[in-house]
Amino acid sequence: MHFTMETADFFKTLNRFKMLAIVAILLSGMLTLLFAVLYIVEKNVKEATSYIATDAGTFLIKRNELNIRQPWEVKNHTKLILEHLFENDSYTYIPNLEAALHLMDNMIGMKTRDMLSKSGLYDLLRKENAYTKIYFDSVVVKEMVQPYKVHAYFKQTVMWRGMNQLVPYGVLLTVSEDSRSEQNPFGLLVNQFDLIKYTPEVSEKIKLQPDSLKGERR
Repeated sequence: MHFTMETADFFKTLNRFKMLAIVAILLSGMLTLLFAVLYIVEKNVKEATSYIATDAGTFLIKRNELNIRQPWEVKNHTKLILEHLFENDSYTYIPNLEAALHLMDNMIGMKTRDMLSKSGLYDLLRKENAYTKIYFDSVVVKEMVQPYKVHAYFKQTVMWRGMNQLVPYGVLLTVSEDSRSEQNPFGLLVNQFDLIKYTPEVSEKIKLQPDSLKGERR
């Protein structure tokens, strides 16, 4: 009888250990599954996020779930390259031009460099201590299918010796996807850059704008 009771206790203890083992295995499996899900989510978030560098600091940006390019990114890329090219003084002209070249493909970059070189603008900036400022009238994305087509209209004010000259510009650009980088925060590349006719009325507001520069004058 004593032997029978000990046997019964033994099997009870064994069953208890079996239950504990089953619970431990289930908990381990659930934790493994949870960590796997968290890893996949974190990986997807990292792949969908990028950083943009600005004068105010570096900021995290995130593309939407379908990874669709937004029109404002194309517009801001266009504005950035036009500011680099057309808003300068003798100190900012060369570094701004180099920054603009990172936003264009090689062929268009060489074409644009030659165009600006032949314009004589740098000589005016250097010899007359002149500087330029641009004012956007409109930047319109015509097609949000690669290559994206953009029309930009703006006015450039050239100021020197207390005088100023207003020069209107119309620009047609096509823009394609490229990898993001510190030099190319929007991950886009201009592969067509053509001047088009633009003859707006001269705005008195622009004439009276206080002198300002993106770069610092010395």
